[in-house]
Amino acid sequence: MPGLAEASAPMGAIRLHYVGQSRTPLLVVDDFHPDPDALVDEACQGQPFQTLSDDFYPGVRKPLPGHYSAFLRSALPAVLWLAGENDSAFSLSFAQFSMATASPETLKPIQRSPHIDSTVNNEWAMVHYLFDNPNDGTAFYRHKETALERLNTAEHNRYMQILKNQATTVGLPPAEYIQGSTALFEQTDKVDAVFNRAIFYPANVFHSGCLQVGSGLSNDPARGRLTANCCITIAGS
Repeated sequence: MPGLAEASAPMGAIRLHYVGQSRTPLLVVDDFHPDPDALVDEACQGQPFQTLSDDFYPGVRKPLPGHYSAFLRSALPAVLWLAGENDSAFSLSFAQFSMATASPETLKPIQRSPHIDSTVNNEWAMVHYLFDNPNDGTAFYRHKETALERLNTAEHNRYMQILKNQATTVGLPPAEYIQGSTALFEQTDKVDAVFNRAIFYPANVFHSGCLQVGSGLSNDPARGRLTANCCITIAGS
């Protein structure tokens, strides 16, 4: 996936890619945080991870420390500038450590399909990989029947009705984490999980983690699929 533009920043080069036919912007930053090992140590300490009742994440979460949010606020202007959002104010509406722990056979149907995090155009998602596995990462998708790669509020009801119909005509996805294209979705791109790499993308693009379960998913943040996840709301977009 060739980078089409890049900018210098204290946390490393910011690479801009465009995903799919919709040319959705995707920003990749390696060497994102100055001390990622300390973040892993913090994830191992303090309050325990827990399941949140208001989301479908296949694992557990706990709040990121305040200094991480402060770091992100200092880093975001350079990232957003490359995405063309340099004149916009922003806020963080979600900031959590996340660790995928659910066994494939326990996944709900919604957890076995590509998803979006929001239907509005002014929200971005960030995933900061605090583990290293190039076979893992984040993939992006196109819904085959509608050709949608992003889902906005106007298209949401139509898409959900089509998806409901497909549950009957095509069937529910198998009880496993998504790997590549499926009967309903075509994978359009993938970013590998590299330790201390962060990616930023519009929250209404279809995406999914590329989890490699192997012998199981660890509950230990020092060994497990640990990420920092944030939702960024951009004013005036």
